[in-house]
Amino acid sequence: MTSIYFISTYKPILCGIADYLKFLLKEIPKEKWKVISFDLKNFQDSLGRLTHEKKESSKQVWYGITKRRAPNLNEILKGIKKFSKGKEKYILWFQHEFGIWKNLRGFARLIRELDNLKIKKNISLHTIHFQSKETPWGMGKREYNLLKAIFPWVDAITVFSRGSYLAVKKAFPQHINKTHILRHGIHYFPRIIKMSKDEARRKVYQFLIEKSDLEEEKKTALKKENIFLDPKILLIGSAGFVVPHKNTEKLFLMGKRLQKAFPREKVVALYIGIPREKSKKKLNYSQKLKKMHDGKNIFFLETWLPEELLPIFQKALDINFYWPKRCTQSGMLAYILGTGNLIAGRDMEGSGEMLKEAGQIVDKDFEKLILKIKKVISNPNLSKEIEKKTLKYAKKYSWENQALRHYKLAAKIISYPNRNEG
Repeated sequence: MTSIYFISTYKPILCGIADYLKFLLKEIPKEKWKVISFDLKNFQDSLGRLTHEKKESSKQVWYGITKRRAPNLNEILKGIKKFSKGKEKYILWFQHEFGIWKNLRGFARLIRELDNLKIKKNISLHTIHFQSKETPWGMGKREYNLLKAIFPWVDAITVFSRGSYLAVKKAFPQHINKTHILRHGIHYFPRIIKMSKDEARRKVYQFLIEKSDLEEEKKTALKKENIFLDPKILLIGSAGFVVPHKNTEKLFLMGKRLQKAFPREKVVALYIGIPREKSKKKLNYSQKLKKMHDGKNIFFLETWLPEELLPIFQKALDINFYWPKRCTQSGMLAYILGTGNLIAGRDMEGSGEMLKEAGQIVDKDFEKLILKIKKVISNPNLSKEIEKKTLKYAKKYSWENQALRHYKLAAKIISYPNRNEG
């Protein structure tokens, strides 16, 4: 039997990749996977956050990596030793993002050291750009430098988009046989798809007023403006981490522009989330957004939506808005697509590729996107067509299907001869 030993952040670490892996592993039998993850105390000490979820069973996950900047080979080997059984065939499958693996050289050194032990390795690269101006191939400089450092020592890498695959092909044609496309898994929420927008809004409102840790001042504003209970209000919004690259200012600007486009309706722009890490930069950005909140047409609510409520919130919106400064792929889009609801997003990188394939509202130009939103909002039949295409995409790339594709690729990589054996 083939087993996959994932090396990554994992619940209860508050991290998009931890969520990604959690959803993927729900669809793989437990005897076929293990996770080697980070020591939780050390992760918190390096400005990371934890959720209220419980740690996974020690039979499945070993929380033993202590350093993000200079990962230690002996710690990885300790995790392997904890799980490996006799002649079991396994592959190490890293989830890579620069916010997790802080030091390029340290990560590359670890991969090289593991190669000396003839252990099969695959790396899922979550942040490979293909429209960057930093290199002739469209990827960022540090992404190029990372691939240059690790390609000789890995058996395979996976990327999330066709664009990323082509960028790798241009930069490293000699390694294209090691490169595979594995799309981001997509949720599918049958109950929420059938839920009315009014019901979704009531549920979100009830949570925010009765169960969230919002300041009383903002709860009072929600009650007064009635933004969730007035069906005449056009609600555009988003949720997630409060980080500068999310470009949340554009959401509030879009709200103002749509108000001009629909003068007879009240348009409210809403963002719900918390800073991903307790760094000064992210906390300063949170303060900036708080100043933009006016409690009437712009709402910035600094609280965290429970996992089960997030897709209900996305269903409650008339438009889910997505215009980040950079967007290689997105776990948040994976949620929204599973509700079938409208997304107005930026045609950039892998996220733009995803939105176009799913039939959503997308453009490279902010002004043109406004016109497209206006056209769809004014024509309910277009909304229905978009929902149909979106749900078809969600089924095609469901977590269940993507889990199967992961396991098939793992079995294929394990069957490769060791590189030094030809």
